[in-house]
Amino acid sequence: MTEKTVRSEGERSVAIGGSAQGNIILTGDILIQTITQGIRTLPTNYATKIENFIHAYLGTPQEPVPFGGRDAALRSLNTWLEDPNAPPRLLLTAPAGRGKSALLVRWLAALEQETLEKVFVPISIRYETNLASVTFASLAARLAIAHGEKVSSDTNTPDEIWKGLAADYLRRPLPDGRRLLVVLDGLDEAANWDVTPALFPHNLPPGLRLVVSARLTADRPTAEAWLRALGWERLPTYRLSLEALDKPGVADVLQKMGVPLDQLARNIDLVAELHRLSEGDPLLVKLYVQDLWQKGDAATRLKPQDLRDIHPGYEGYFEKWWEDQRRLWGKEHPLRERTVQEVFNLLATAMGALTNDDLLTLADPAVLLDCAQALSDLAAHLPPDLLPEALTAAREIRYADARARALSALVPRLAELPKSQAYPLWAETLPILAGRTRRDLLSDLGALVPLIAALGGEQAFTETARAIQ
Repeated sequence: MTEKTVRSEGERSVAIGGSAQGNIILTGDILIQTITQGIRTLPTNYATKIENFIHAYLGTPQEPVPFGGRDAALRSLNTWLEDPNAPPRLLLTAPAGRGKSALLVRWLAALEQETLEKVFVPISIRYETNLASVTFASLAARLAIAHGEKVSSDTNTPDEIWKGLAADYLRRPLPDGRRLLVVLDGLDEAANWDVTPALFPHNLPPGLRLVVSARLTADRPTAEAWLRALGWERLPTYRLSLEALDKPGVADVLQKMGVPLDQLARNIDLVAELHRLSEGDPLLVKLYVQDLWQKGDAATRLKPQDLRDIHPGYEGYFEKWWEDQRRLWGKEHPLRERTVQEVFNLLATAMGALTNDDLLTLADPAVLLDCAQALSDLAAHLPPDLLPEALTAAREIRYADARARALSALVPRLAELPKSQAYPLWAETLPILAGRTRRDLLSDLGALVPLIAALGGEQAFTETARAIQ
């Protein structure tokens, strides 16, 4: 069994013919086209969920997603893939927030080999791909296309049949001598099914490389525990883990964001402060870097001493966030703070997604009567990848007027998302906004014009006019 623990390195990537971020977006679009082949033809189309997952980790040129400090890990993945004598299985494990999904999506987006067939199935609670019906149907459909076979169109196909079909495809080499790379990301988020030794064939055909990733949990706190769950403890498996980012890794994240944050990467003292605050946690690094990105050119005036009074870790980040919110809310901050804190407390202790009905049942009713106002207040400050969830929560608000008020605050932000992701969300939300009085809806249009234009102009304006009528 081969084991490698990867520590972060601050090496730069090299972009040919444009920025690294722009190249990633371009290759990400190609990746989505490849990864969703076959899945779009299923009776239930799960491709959009997978597409949104990939977009969340690649971002857009206007709203790049921070990523860096993982050049050593990317090299390890490439070396394993190209080494004919390497084990055919790879297990990637790390604690929550270390960037396993980001690493795998970036790696897949950068792989450009015509003889390599790529299959990627994210198992995600947030993007609702963690049920057996989604995971195994998507895996089997994508494998069918890779083998040149037709995807089943039977809407009544049981999960176990999809699982069996996927296992059967994994026993067979691809035709024409092509290689096959299969990546299942996030085994720890599986719902209504669990990892067992029967999940994958023990005898893999030539040309197949299999990657799985999982978070270290209370039930499976080590890589060895995941190997036992998979039945791989005696099978040749390459093991990869991710450490926290070091200072060069934090600098690399800033560098790869491009102008203007690349200037901050050269400020050693500032990088040291960001590393102290984030403790090298990639998720916290991402939050701080996204905040800096929103400041634009003003971020370049940031000094190390501006950060020295902030406590390290998530506590310090949210203390600073609350201070900013209190200034924004002004005299109304006691009411706003109570509502948002109640929602945060419930979400922080939940074992899964909460619907509006769940919130109304669990929370202080006096607080959650203002839940719609809380969403409205947060609308301008949410990261783009959280907008779909916020819209879902707003659409589930029980009271029609409050529901429309929250949606009207959130919908303009959809212009920040890729068109393929924004349009379905807009189409789902427009009928609810149209349920407001004509006067209220017309008052929303000024804020909605940039979104309508971004969605394609004439068609979107036509649908809006129809809704007003």
